[in-house]
Amino acid sequence: GENRGCRQTQLTTEWVNKVTGMGWKLLPIDLGLQAPCRDNVSKAAIKPNQARTQGTTEAEHAVSAAQKLGLRPGSAIYEDMESYHLGDEACARAVGQYLSGWSNGLHRHGFLAGMYGNLNSAIADAAGRYASTDYTRIDAIWVGHWDGTTTMSGWRGVPDSRWAGHQRAKQYSG
Repeated sequence: GENRGCRQTQLTTEWVNKVTGMGWKLLPIDLGLQAPCRDNVSKAAIKPNQARTQGTTEAEHAVSAAQKLGLRPGSAIYEDMESYHLGDEACARAVGQYLSGWSNGLHRHGFLAGMYGNLNSAIADAAGRYASTDYTRIDAIWVGHWDGTTTMSGWRGVPDSRWAGHQRAKQYSG
């Protein structure tokens, strides 16, 4: 993604084929633009008036990269939305619009739209938008919640009924 920190020269089609041939599953992640009210200001941010278009553009890049690695439609690609300040409505709206563009862009190519984020910011914010008709809902969440347990329910701010059909992943240690 736009904010990728390293080249990952060993991430190749051959490697993907080798590990998936061994039975491993992949969680491809894209570090695209970040919330305007983000904690890490060194990462490039979403422009609120262009958020949906920027999300769609990032999805196009992610699909192209995934296809080059041999990932097929039906696979999920996760947008990494790092920690940001909750309570800033304009910021939350920009993130929601960006993720709507991301979801629509991936869906157009047959991919599922996931999002990785901190339980107390990106995931809680997405849970608050879950039933909104103003945004396109992401298909799956991958939460960064380092509580040392593999529990996939009972998350503060995220009702268990949301992303309930095997649509949750968790990073429980870091």
